[in-house]
Parts: sequence; C-alpha cells; structure tokens
Amino acid sequence: MHENIKKTIEDHINEKMIIRIERKNVTDDEAIVGFPIKLSDDFLLMTNIFDFYDDGYTIVKTSDISDAYSKESDEFYEMICINENLLKKADECPISSLKSMKDILTELNKQNFFIIVECEKSEDDFFIGKIKSIDENKVVMQSFDALG
Repeated sequence: MHENIKKTIEDHINEKMIIRIERKNVTDDEAIVGFPIKLSDDFLLMTNIFDFYDDGYTIVKTSDISDAYSKESDEFYEMICINENLLKKADECPISSLKSMKDILTELNKQNFFIIVECEKSEDDFFIGKIKSIDENKVVMQSFDALG
C-alpha cells in the first residue's frame, strides 16, 4: 500500500469520516464504503455501508488496496449516515487485534457472528456462515447456501 493511501486512511480514522476503498484484482468495480476503524500493516478494519444500510464490518488486506478516498458528495452521505447512527457501529467494534487473520477470526468467533468470507483462487466466490473452528492454515465454517 502506498504511503499516501495509508495517510488518507489514517486521516479518515482520526476524523471519523466515511471513506471509499478500491481493491485490485476484484471482480466487481464497487468500492467499499464505510467508516474506517483500525489500520495495521496487513489489514484495514472498517464498517460497511451500502445505500444507508449497515452491512456489518469489512476486513481488507492492505496489500489489496489500490485507492482510498472520499468524494465531495460523500459529505452529505456521511452526515445522513451519522444521523442514522451508523458511526456508532465503528465505536462498538468488538475486534481489538488486527495482528493476524487467526486473531481476527478468533474474536469474531467469540461474538458468535455470521460472517462472509470472500474466496481467492477458489471455485466458490464466498461462504456465509458461522465459524466452527480455526486452525493456523484454515477455517472450518458451518456455512449455508441459498437454500439455507
């Protein structure tokens, strides 16, 4: 991740501003929009807001980030999101460590959250479910498909 992108993210964390994150090598061109919460060398933790709707938390590998910015029009969007209490989600985040993916998943598992895992280099695009167990090299999930 470039230094200027890192600085932009850090500024948005400090100012509690909405940010747009673009990722390289992603099939859709949609930016992730939300309030950034924490940044480490390896991961960015942020809320995910979609059409004024709280869509949970998102964890992005910093190596995948190609751009980070906010548009002038985001000021109005941000104001509405704050009035809808979507900034509160950032303040209540249960994830304290971004040290490793195992640490992150362990904290999520303690909260008994449903999670979505986007897959790289796999036939499946993503899995939705709850974490059953966490190993150094893999996560076992109780997942479900469109049929439940």
